[in-house]
Formats: sequence, C-alpha cells, structure tokens
Amino acid sequence: MLVVPIVVVLIPAVRFVPPLYAWRVKSHFYRRYGELTALERSVLDDPSEQNYASCAEKLDAIEKDLNKLQMPLAYAEHFYALREHLSYVRSQIAALRRDCESRA
Repeated sequence: MLVVPIVVVLIPAVRFVPPLYAWRVKSHFYRRYGELTALERSVLDDPSEQNYASCAEKLDAIEKDLNKLQMPLAYAEHFYALREHLSYVRSQIAALRRDCESRA
C-alpha cells in the first residue's frame, strides 16, 4: 500500500539525477575556466614580473588540482580540453612576458 506512493514520487526524482550529476561534474571545469580567464586578464592588466610569478604559481596549482580530480571517462573530453587550454594560457603568458622583456 505504501509502495505505490513511494514509486510515484521516486520515478520523477530519478529523472533529475543524471542531469544533476552532469552539472556537478561540469561545474568543476567551469570554475577552472573562470580562473584561467581571470589569470589571463590579470597579466594583461599588470604585466609586472611579480604578477607573472604569481600567475605561474596559480597555473601550477590549478594543474595540480586538476590532476588530482577523479573524473568519469564520459567527461575525459572536458578534462583534456581544459588541460590543453591551461597549457595555452601558460604559453600565452610566457609569450607576453618575453615580449615585455624584449621591449625593456
């Protein structure tokens, strides 16, 4: 008698679990992309040697945290794309640093 109402409530609730899980996993990536964007803007706004060092440390920390992340295989594409973008931002910051040093 009590099973029917429980099943009626659980069936719609179970439909929301996969999208909620996907959002939770992707939110890790979105947060890191926000940090990458902020780092890039920071270097463009303040191309000082101290800021370069600070950004390099933050990039290393992001990469370290990313490598610790236990990711389901279904999200490997997002994982590797973020690692590639992290590498891209690192190279852009290094190029900007070299460019500023050559001007000085």
